[in-house]
Amino acid sequence: MESDTVVFIFDRLFHARYKTHLISGAEEPYYLFDPEGYSKIYFRSNYISSALHEVAHWCIAGAKRRRENDYGYFYISDRSREQQLHFQRFDRKAQALEWVFSVAARVPFEVSIDNFNHNDRIPFAKEVRVSAMALLAKGLTVRALAFANALSAEVGGGQFLSSKNYNLIPGR
Repeated sequence: MESDTVVFIFDRLFHARYKTHLISGAEEPYYLFDPEGYSKIYFRSNYISSALHEVAHWCIAGAKRRRENDYGYFYISDRSREQQLHFQRFDRKAQALEWVFSVAARVPFEVSIDNFNHNDRIPFAKEVRVSAMALLAKGLTVRALAFANALSAEVGGGQFLSSKNYNLIPGR
């Protein structure tokens, strides 16, 4: 699957109803709220993993957060250890949902710690796995499930809701 296909699927499902457009080619991912037009989710270059990750953030964000640029979060690229741990607590659910989308789209998933100063990915990867299992047990939100189903249908779909797809720690 290519990032253009992800854009097409997202727009087909959400563009008109949520007045949101998914856009490739950005240097850095960003969500831009537009109260008078269409909000935009920018993802990095043409990387499918960036697209899936940014859609995961959008699916997790509630209506209030979707009315704020970057969902109201402040992004720090060079983080202290404490800031990194805080970032990971926030990002693990988005990465867990990205993993579900990756399984649905049949594309590789790799955990991202998003900070080269902190390169021990295994503990965080384990947290992402726990979050993925919790998402599967609880059930995906309506938007997340619709998106995952559409991704799966596009590639001849697998059993992305089966916990057996999440047995391995990503990145090992």
